[in-house]
Amino acid sequence: MTRRLPGNVGTVLIVGSDPFIVRQLETVLRASCTALSVTRAASLAEGISRIAADPADVILLDASLCETDGTEGVTKIARAAPASTIIAVVKQDGRTSVGELLEAGAHGCLVPGCLGSSLVPFLVAWGREQHRVWLTLGEVENSCYQIVQNSADAILAIRQDGTVLMANPVAERLFGKRASELIGESFGFPVVNDTPAQLTIPQTGRQSVIVDMRTTAMRWGGEIVSVASLRDVTEVATALSQRSEMLHGAILAIGRLTEIRDPYTAGHQHRVAGLAAAIAEKMELPQRDVEEIRTAGLLHDIGKMAIPTDILIAPRPLTQTERRLVESHPQVGHDVICEIPFLRSVAELVSQHHERLDGSGYPRHLKEGELLPGAKILAVADVVEAMASHRPYRQALGVDRALQEIRDNAGLLYDRDVVDACNAAFSDGLDIQDLTLEAAVSGE
Repeated sequence: MTRRLPGNVGTVLIVGSDPFIVRQLETVLRASCTALSVTRAASLAEGISRIAADPADVILLDASLCETDGTEGVTKIARAAPASTIIAVVKQDGRTSVGELLEAGAHGCLVPGCLGSSLVPFLVAWGREQHRVWLTLGEVENSCYQIVQNSADAILAIRQDGTVLMANPVAERLFGKRASELIGESFGFPVVNDTPAQLTIPQTGRQSVIVDMRTTAMRWGGEIVSVASLRDVTEVATALSQRSEMLHGAILAIGRLTEIRDPYTAGHQHRVAGLAAAIAEKMELPQRDVEEIRTAGLLHDIGKMAIPTDILIAPRPLTQTERRLVESHPQVGHDVICEIPFLRSVAELVSQHHERLDGSGYPRHLKEGELLPGAKILAVADVVEAMASHRPYRQALGVDRALQEIRDNAGLLYDRDVVDACNAAFSDGLDIQDLTLEAAVSGE
């Protein structure tokens, strides 16, 4: 592929009306580097106007343009272009000394016709260095161009108005259009720089493609654009979705198995899961944490499968030995669930769902600072559901009584923020009887 060189890499503005001086300076500059951009301004006012639009790297000012002395022109130019190198072109007429021009802001002085002046070699050397930079940038740009064109990801440059400025071959295949058709069209998706996003891109006659998009802002041909990299993650996303469905199915099966084992508390786990998730959402926890708490709620009593059924359904007070056995179920549940690598964090929530802020809970008698936030939510959801529902040894106490219990013990046994969120959920119309197992598993 032919090297793609950038445009002008050095800019020079010659401010002067003497055609001899202007031609001589242009000849010296163009001989050193053909890529230099050399422009003219015939008057001081025109020069300042050009600088305001686009400051040059080097400004050559004919000091004789000024009506009084050259220092006036140098001062105005220096004020208009503080980052530019200013060289005053001085005629040997004695009007202004070199020292005065340097003091006014010039970086150097040049006498026209004196090719042996030290500033002429400086201009030539500067021009040649700009030429070398130009060639180097050309190589760099060409390498970047090759990387973009051969990238395995779709890469697009997107203007601030949302239209496409550039698209590589993978982007053409992804969107089913040639680059020439994409350029100028709306990208069609919101772009937030430095914020990863996942997009679903429709495909004609086949399955939609899921892509991870990352964007960053950069300068492109004089404007700020967003360069977007889109990676096809359809296979990974599909696999994760299938795994999630399998996990939901497994949790659903375990939940039903636990209910068969203890029919008197049928529905308790999924109602706790739904209520705990509602509390977590009220507390504006990240969605990932909400789902983890929901899963923990669905499995929190799995350890009761190790307890004899006649103890679970005993319509009488338990003996001390039986109570110790029942109080072991959080740890048993933890030990079972932690064998599944991606449920280990859930296992710890399960082990803490009967702990209390003051250390009076079980099995480890943990206190407030030792409890996970999700476990504090599970504890409240578990108590409210248990009190609101029927048990073999008592009738249902109802939701109002359950909410009064957690309010009375907020800050002592239960976390205040969790209690407030639980009350808010019921105030917003939550009905604990509407929390079905399928809804709890799917998160709907």
